[in-house]
Amino acid sequence: MPIKLPKSKSILLVGQVLKHIGQENKRTIKVRTISMVLDDYLKMYFNKRSHFWADDIKEECEPGDLVLIKQLSEPIRAGVTHEVGEVVFQLGRRMDPLTGMRIYGGVYSQDDLPNPHETLKKHNVPIPDWAKNLTEIL
Repeated sequence: MPIKLPKSKSILLVGQVLKHIGQENKRTIKVRTISMVLDDYLKMYFNKRSHFWADDIKEECEPGDLVLIKQLSEPIRAGVTHEVGEVVFQLGRRMDPLTGMRIYGGVYSQDDLPNPHETLKKHNVPIPDWAKNLTEIL
């Protein structure tokens, strides 16, 4: 039995969803991936955009989302060569990678902000006298 090798160099790719096909059926999406290509003459790397058609089985992708796509062993339909593995980031749902809190335009969400006094106590830092009255405000 012959082994089928993937046509692209990577089996897993991360890309941005550009659009759906059709109004009712949102299973087929167009994904743009970016890879770095070396220019031998200039000895510099440049972005190369590639577009793939992917099958969204769960129908959870929206335009603008960052998704992980997997290459299929054989195309499902004409031109559909990949399937969506998972949604990495949804559009507008940004998270700080260090704290895990939601960010709205560079400001942390008020629902996710920890109490500063609890944070200081957790790290065994004494609370300054001027800040002790702020607990009523917070």
